[in-house]
Amino acid sequence: MRSILTALLVAGLAACSGAAPPELTATLQPSAPGPGYQLGGSIDSITIDDAAGTVTVQGWNMFTPKTREQELKVFASNAAAIESVTRSERPDVVEAIGNEDLLHSGFVLVLKMQPDAELTQLCITQSDKHYGDRLLMSYVGVTPTCFSEG
Repeated sequence: MRSILTALLVAGLAACSGAAPPELTATLQPSAPGPGYQLGGSIDSITIDDAAGTVTVQGWNMFTPKTREQELKVFASNAAAIESVTRSERPDVVEAIGNEDLLHSGFVLVLKMQPDAELTQLCITQSDKHYGDRLLMSYVGVTPTCFSEG
C-alpha cells in the first residue's frame, strides 16, 4: 500500500513540476483526410534526400499536455514508412499563440520513401482535446498539395 501511495505522490509531483509532455507518435494514413478539420499548426520545411530516400518534415502542432495520446496522422504519397518523429521546443509558437502549453509543439518527422518515388501529396492532421481536429498548414513554397487535383 505504501509503495502505491509513494508512486502516486511521485507521479503527481512530476505532473505539477512541468514534466515532459506525452510521447509524440506518427502513423501513415492510407488516404488524404476528409472534411472537418480546422487549420492549425504548421509545416515549416520539407527536405528531400534522394540519396537516402527520405523526406524530413519540420513544423509544429497544436497538442496540449492534457492530450495523453499525441499522434500525428500523416498521408504522404509514395511513403513506405515513418522512420522517426521527435519533439522540439518552440518558444516562437508560445509567443505567437500566447499559450505556454505549446512550448513542446515542435516536431521533426522523417519519412522513408518508396524507391524512385516522388512526394506529390502531404497532409498531416491531429486531434486534441482543447484545440480539436486540426490540419497542419504549409508555409513552404514547394510543399506538395494536401488534396489530389480534380
